[in-house]
Amino acid sequence: MNGIIKLLSCLLVFSLSSEPAFAGAWPVPKGKGLVISTSLYNKANKAYDENGKLNLDVTFSKLEEGIYIEHGLRKNTTLILQSSVQDISYLEEIDFNSDIFNGNEKDYFGIGESYLGLRQLLWQGDKTVFSAQGGVLLASGGEAITDADLGLGATHFEARLLLGRSFKISNKDGFVDLQIARRFRPGKFPSEWRMELSSGLKFSKKTMFMLQGFYTEGEGALGLARDNSRLKIQPSFVYDKSSKTSWQAGVYQTVRGHNIIREQAVFIGIWKRY
Repeated sequence: MNGIIKLLSCLLVFSLSSEPAFAGAWPVPKGKGLVISTSLYNKANKAYDENGKLNLDVTFSKLEEGIYIEHGLRKNTTLILQSSVQDISYLEEIDFNSDIFNGNEKDYFGIGESYLGLRQLLWQGDKTVFSAQGGVLLASGGEAITDADLGLGATHFEARLLLGRSFKISNKDGFVDLQIARRFRPGKFPSEWRMELSSGLKFSKKTMFMLQGFYTEGEGALGLARDNSRLKIQPSFVYDKSSKTSWQAGVYQTVRGHNIIREQAVFIGIWKRY
């Protein structure tokens, strides 16, 4: 309860927030922008073992308020900012086959890992866009390296390629967006691959259904983290309240993985355009 009170108080500072935000390959027009805010509750009571079997007990919960901003710096260049406030509690049962985990409870309340990046449009056709993005991730005391202790890690970098295509089905507008990223961590900290696939279809003038998949594959590092992977599926609905404001609601769940917890989350978001 104290964590919830703290988190609500932080909303006075982070009046706009976001974690599972959507960032597509399309550039934002110069001088225009988008702010996506999301409130998220995430929990887990099971984890996948090294063979992908869902047979480990864990206790994990997270409340998060984040902010995601895209701003058009130039015609084809977009500035991206992202941060969050997290309240995390995590307890894993002792693994006698590993010297990495000791079963101690780990808690964190504070600013989450933050991101600063630039996206550059490389090519644009009638319906297809291709972009590249680079960014720096600023470490915090919260989540950073998958399967590692909270707060473990350092400032690191990401390179990302983005491919987007718009389409029509029965005169309804839709899109598909594919992103592949590599996160580079200095020194002994493990790097990882990420792949994200998003698709959306406007089935009415004001309502869009989105389906997204997020795959992460992390490298292991002795004494820090095991090699791991996870696949999360996220359906959501976006309602256009006006030309400037949209509302989003959805869920996501880990459906496959190894050496990773099975996350289950619900979130609501506000999209603000300027």
